[in-house]
Amino acid sequence: MLPLVIWQCLPWLAGVSPILFRPPSAVFRYLVTSPWAHDVWATFVPAMVQTVPLAVGGMIVGLVLGFLLAVAVWSCKRAEPQVMQGIEHAPHRLYAHYRDGAWP
Repeated sequence: MLPLVIWQCLPWLAGVSPILFRPPSAVFRYLVTSPWAHDVWATFVPAMVQTVPLAVGGMIVGLVLGFLLAVAVWSCKRAEPQVMQGIEHAPHRLYAHYRDGAWP
């Protein structure tokens, strides 16, 4: 009961038009039948039709690039032991390369 009372008093407390605080069906009816509704639908709907596919496409491209980056990092981390495999078994060879100045 108290939330309903607060909901009904909000326009009076805020000094705002009561249309914002009507039930959703009344707000929807007002948005569809108001004089400026045609301008709203003529402006925002085409903008959304152009923007939403661009946003979805951007998200798809971001996911694909993120997946490729994750695969690259995973494959590099997986390859490290294979690259460094000979050094553990022959540390003297590594030291010899370092001593002679010819780093492999």
